[in-house]
Order: sequence, then C-alpha cells, then structure tokens
Amino acid sequence: MLLIGTMNITRTRSTGDFYCPTCGSLRDYRLRARRPFLTIYFIPVIPIGPAEEFVQCSHCKTNSPLVAIQHDERSFRAEQDLQFRNHAFEGAAMIVAAEGIIAEREIEMLIDLGNRLLPSGMDRETLGAYCSSIRENRIAVKNFVATASSPWSIAQKRLALQCFFLAATAEGQIGDSQLKLLSWLRDHFGMSEKEYENAIEDAVDFGLEITPVA
Repeated sequence: MLLIGTMNITRTRSTGDFYCPTCGSLRDYRLRARRPFLTIYFIPVIPIGPAEEFVQCSHCKTNSPLVAIQHDERSFRAEQDLQFRNHAFEGAAMIVAAEGIIAEREIEMLIDLGNRLLPSGMDRETLGAYCSSIRENRIAVKNFVATASSPWSIAQKRLALQCFFLAATAEGQIGDSQLKLLSWLRDHFGMSEKEYENAIEDAVDFGLEITPVA
C-alpha cells in the first residue's frame, strides 16, 4: 500500500540582529521559511504550497512577522506607545458605554482624554461613532484589557488605570459594577493597595500627566 501524506519543512534562510518585541531588547534572529510538502513513505517529494516566512528570536523563540526586522528600539517604542494610547482610550470609552446612556459629563471627559491621548484628538462626532462601534462589537471590558495590556509598562498601566477611573467617575459617582472593575484592574495590573490609592489620588488632585504624541 502506498503511504501518502504531508509535512511542513522549515529552513533557515538568513540570520541577523533585530529588536525583539517580546524580549524588549536587541537579539539574534533567524529568518525562517516553512513550506508544506507531499510525502511518500514519509519522504517529502513535492512542495504543495507557498513558503511562509517569519522571524524567530534566538533567545525567546517567539515567531514574528518579517516587518519585525525593520524596527529599531525607537520605532518599536513609538509604535507600542501609540497602540497603548488607542487602547487606553478605547478601554475608557468601553467603561462609560457599558452603563448605557452616556451623560454630558462623561462625553466631556472622554473628549478631554481623547484630545490628550490620541494624535488625531477627539470630537463629539468621532466619539459617537466610536461608542456605537463599541456597543455593536459587545466586547467585555475585562477581556479587552486582559488582551491589550500584556505589553504595557508599569507607567502605562498606571496611566490607563487613571484614565479608566476618571471616565468611570465623570458624573461624580461610581456604580458597583464599575467599582468592581477598578478593583479587578488593580489586581490585574499587579498594584498594591498603596500604589492603587496613589494613582487615583494623583489623577483626582493633579490631573493626568500625558506626554503629547510627537
């Protein structure tokens, strides 16, 4: 009986240095190509698909798209910061939108946060479309933050918590569900009770210190 099957064969095409987004430092990489082959008696004989190229960090073994080798530390940090700003604002908007009707003070707070976080700023029309999209997608705030926050620095987690708190308390009060969410955020971000209290006090007393996007 003829034994026919398939297998993936991966080869190294080149090596070099790159800024690994997982390690957060300069590492050696291998440019790898993976391609499926038809096998006869477990011997690869005929390629049956295009090669898939990826960059593999020699230290952490994480696979990244080819664009990773084009990034230096500065460009990576700038891209990560911009992504953080978008996610921090989106999380704040989610917290407000989850309560149903958005009050005028909440709108004003989100516009203020958007103008300080986002390079393009925020206005009422854009905010309305933003919140409509959030409601349609029905993404749970905890799920969103748990996914988005993995690359955030300690300073970014602190700033995000402050943004979420100001959005949740824009009307001068806070609901039970929002209070529970903030407690979950404190634990998820690995903050002590004192660190959490200091972050909230700074946000209330002095406002947010957000460096404008260059």
